[in-house]
Amino acid sequence: MKILFVTGNYLPGKKGGIENYTHYLAKLLQTQGFHVEVAALSVQEGHDYIFDEVLVNLTGRSTENFSKLLREKQFDICHFHEYSSFGGIEIPWFRIAKEFCKKVYFTFHIPYLTCYKGDFRYKGVSDCNTFTDAGRCANCNLISKLNIGMLQKGPLAGVLEKAISYSGITGKFRHRVAARTKDLDALISLCDKVFVLANWFKQLLADNGYDSENIVLLPHKPLKPVASGDEADNAITKHRLVFIGRIQQIKGLHLLCEAMSRLENKELQVDVYGDIMEADYFDSCKAIYHFNYKGTVSQEVLLAQLKQYDFLVLPSVVPEMLPLVILDAFQHSLPVIASSSKGNRDVVNSAEKGFLFEYGSAASLTETIRLAYEKKAAGWKPSFERTDAAKSTAELVSYYLN
Repeated sequence: MKILFVTGNYLPGKKGGIENYTHYLAKLLQTQGFHVEVAALSVQEGHDYIFDEVLVNLTGRSTENFSKLLREKQFDICHFHEYSSFGGIEIPWFRIAKEFCKKVYFTFHIPYLTCYKGDFRYKGVSDCNTFTDAGRCANCNLISKLNIGMLQKGPLAGVLEKAISYSGITGKFRHRVAARTKDLDALISLCDKVFVLANWFKQLLADNGYDSENIVLLPHKPLKPVASGDEADNAITKHRLVFIGRIQQIKGLHLLCEAMSRLENKELQVDVYGDIMEADYFDSCKAIYHFNYKGTVSQEVLLAQLKQYDFLVLPSVVPEMLPLVILDAFQHSLPVIASSSKGNRDVVNSAEKGFLFEYGSAASLTETIRLAYEKKAAGWKPSFERTDAAKSTAELVSYYLN
């Protein structure tokens, strides 16, 4: 069985969760006897290369290169791990895969082609589960762009919304929303299996009319058992928090810095791991609070460090599908303080595995950190359920055997 994984970038361990997950899955399938290769639009080397025994084929943004690769190597399954509307992997790539491969798969690592703004917040102030109503989405998007969402509860809200509705300027947004829905229809129809990593997103798709039996919820990533002595000792207070993620605004580091600047407890320290994707943003966060920047390290080294901390803080300001770093933290008995966004709420049960704070609120994060340490001092201990690695592995492999 020959399998091709398709991604935008392939820099496992250096950039983001998609690459790490894709590489993990490739290695897992290799151990089960599958032939697995990767096709990537961009690689650091600038040419085909082998990374940790996985052959990576550089395609660039060329559908011709992609067609040639599929024609010459005759893969049984083409599994896309990314979709990009910015000149990258789009619907034509799926049609090509359908022509040359026996099966085409796709995994939603992030909520592609759904909420136009990507935050699932209606007018920026409330949770939203609708992405197929072009008029509603266009109105929400325009109000957010004009920064008038703050007025929606005020006396001018109705007047403004009617003025926008009658002006006709939402037309182009309606067209864009409708185009994305059309692409989502095409993507799902072209794929033999569509995988999602989180319950909330599977339900969201179903609520909007996408409830096919070919849309499958994957088990959580099977994790290796933690070696004796590697788990965090939750009875001891280390006075250290850890942030892990790319240094860019959507990850919410600024919220953590603002929260730390408000806390009276000067014993607390924050260590930050991750790539600096936005240098000015990094500098602005440093100006708010002087955290300890640890740079980027290998996954193995990073996981070994987790027992040094009291909590992982995940202050994302967008709803991530399923932040895999949360699962890593749970595996190492490290509780999590996370923003109450959709992806985080799906796996963090407040006061069981950690604590949730109000979405986008530095003030709420401040109080939640304070509460978490008060609970810890009073003897609170998190409760974790271990993933059944053998069962999860068997289920993952089964999708490539049938």
